[in-house]
Amino acid sequence: MSDILGRHTNKCDYCDKKGYCPQCQGKGFIVEGLDKQVKGIRRGDILLISCRFDPVGWIIRIGTKGHFNHCAWVINDKTVIELKAKGKRTTSLKKYLNKYLYKCKLVRPILDKDKLNEAIKWAEKTQFDYPYTSALINFILIKLKITKDLPRLSCSGFIAYYLAEEAKFFFNGIKTYFITPADIEFSTKCRDVSEELY
Repeated sequence: MSDILGRHTNKCDYCDKKGYCPQCQGKGFIVEGLDKQVKGIRRGDILLISCRFDPVGWIIRIGTKGHFNHCAWVINDKTVIELKAKGKRTTSLKKYLNKYLYKCKLVRPILDKDKLNEAIKWAEKTQFDYPYTSALINFILIKLKITKDLPRLSCSGFIAYYLAEEAKFFFNGIKTYFITPADIEFSTKCRDVSEELY
């Protein structure tokens, strides 16, 4: 059993689920070793990224009114998957922890851990390859919202698509294809766990 943040829990042996239980405070479960479980970057976390010396990134941040222009999905404490201009790539997390080149924020979707894991597994299996120009066309169409169908997913749309399809998890009710890093950054369905990055 897990709580709403996806932490491992055990059913409370003392709780009859009828009245208030002093052991689990009426929640039906007890969180064990919570301090140890919450610490550390976790599979399924979303890394929001701002490249300090990227003119295109600056335009994206201005256009979306957010602090970040790119995002990646954490696979483990060393690796992320991301959708770059030409397609899906696996990248070292260490690359983005260079504070001189990147500013980062780590957010954690408030979602059942098993559902989150299924969404990531599906995303890992699927391959995306695009012509380079499709990224620019995509950004223009997202900004203008003049079409229902885009030629490709964006980096944030990639994460939102798999969370919506596999886990029925949606960011602020916005259509998956039009999700931007700013929508993830300001979503009330994610919590900031950036202190676990460094």
